[in-house]
Amino acid sequence: MPVVDRCGEEDCSDSDASAEMDEDDEEEIQIKSHCEKCKAAQQSPEYEMVTLTKISKWSFQVQLEGEGTYECSATGLVFEVSEQALVRYSVLSWSEFSEFLWDFWRPAGSVYDVDVVNKDSSVLKFIHFPHSLCLAESEHDLSFSVLHVKEQQAVIESTVDFTASHVKWRVSSLSPLGPIISCSVQVKHHGVVLVYKERNKKPTFTFHVFLALNNCSEIKAIEEQVLSSIKTWMKIDKPPTCRLEEKYHNLKSEPEGKIEPSNLEFTTEAVQLKGFFVVRFD
Repeated sequence: MPVVDRCGEEDCSDSDASAEMDEDDEEEIQIKSHCEKCKAAQQSPEYEMVTLTKISKWSFQVQLEGEGTYECSATGLVFEVSEQALVRYSVLSWSEFSEFLWDFWRPAGSVYDVDVVNKDSSVLKFIHFPHSLCLAESEHDLSFSVLHVKEQQAVIESTVDFTASHVKWRVSSLSPLGPIISCSVQVKHHGVVLVYKERNKKPTFTFHVFLALNNCSEIKAIEEQVLSSIKTWMKIDKPPTCRLEEKYHNLKSEPEGKIEPSNLEFTTEAVQLKGFFVVRFD
């Protein structure tokens, strides 16, 4: 079931949605971009890779053995530290902080709650946040910022630099924070197409096909929405990522099924509403 826009085929491909994943299976946390165009364009430095330890579904920790710059091999978060440190972080949902995203700001990546265990936050000098924008062909003069929520008060902080994959921010203090950009900038996004199949004994097969930004916060929000449903759903294994433009998209399927809505708008505002296609096959 490939997703295409109204003008032509989009830069994402899909295989038959036939491999089923049981919800009890341990899923690999892997949100890093697979965009070949960005990989070819970016000249990001290579940092020492570290493997995270999973505390819960969306909470992790990484042990950094000394002064240096380290990249989490799964989520892509980069930490610059002045000495040995144990860093813990949790993935949060942007819906928790939507009141702080005024009309001219929108998410550009995940929002995290970061902490240094048993040490002052000054040990952590910089955080490089993975962003979800596709900048391989960007001609815009972009300017990222970071939304920093301190005791239910939001502060917009400037960033140091950005690459085709990350936004670099100087640590001032640690509390929920994430990269944002101005709504006035039109860009392409690294996206994901998430497919869930309803578990039932009826002769009709029903699927929900979500369009989302490729970041932990959006994927977490969709998973929570699916889990809160009165129906039971199973996730369908499929190619992980694609590139999506902010426009209307439609869904095509083979064999032919009933698809609602016929067109779905993909914007950061619509993503916050967790829009999805409903597909039914007899």
